[in-house]
Amino acid sequence: MMYFSRLMALLSFCSFAPNYVAAEFGEPTLFSHPAFYHKQGPEEAKGALVWSAGANIEARAHPTLTDMGIPHFLDWIYGSGWDVLFMERVGGIQHSDRQQHAEAIRNAVQGLRKAEYSKIVLGGQSSGGLYSMLAAQQPLDIHALILTASGPSNGPISFAEALSKVKANRLIVAHFPNDQVIGKRSLGEIQAALSTNLTPTLNLFEPEGFEGHGAAFLSSFSKSFGKCIVDFLDASIVRSKEGC
Repeated sequence: MMYFSRLMALLSFCSFAPNYVAAEFGEPTLFSHPAFYHKQGPEEAKGALVWSAGANIEARAHPTLTDMGIPHFLDWIYGSGWDVLFMERVGGIQHSDRQQHAEAIRNAVQGLRKAEYSKIVLGGQSSGGLYSMLAAQQPLDIHALILTASGPSNGPISFAEALSKVKANRLIVAHFPNDQVIGKRSLGEIQAALSTNLTPTLNLFEPEGFEGHGAAFLSSFSKSFGKCIVDFLDASIVRSKEGC
């Protein structure tokens, strides 16, 4: 397999074996950030979460990962025993090349399967959530899909259509009022979209005190919902619920 020089630099920085880390589809690629999220590996971790940031990479990013578009609530998931990994998208394929982004995520999942991670979670913000939804439409045995303020806001694929085809064991979905990017979605619209997919869902619809497209990045959102998200993620048996 050919590796770009930048990917090789990342691989030397990360502790993954090259045969397992590459999610190579031109770009993006999968990487970890050992300066903050130390990789535990498949033998110790509960599983691996692959996070995809939004197309414009929201400004409210984790302070230790400036401009990387990483929400604080991932700290809870990491702290509970999961490895946390990210899809890097610097240059390469265009925002509109949705299926190529989805294919890169699927390649990452295949690599993590080869590394023998027992469970894999996909997640994303905004367009990153859309890419994750599209990736999860193929049977990858995804443990969970986490979507925060996820698209699309327009285009040929509706949110309901994308969600209805997802194949995952559980869903965690968050929407916020006054979202100027994806626009207004009613509770009825979200519930109708979720009803087309019978997967158990934690539906965080317009939680009080949070608004705007980047609300999931706030540390206060993590404090309010981090444990709830982890509990839903880790439970052996789950049922759909509205809020925490």
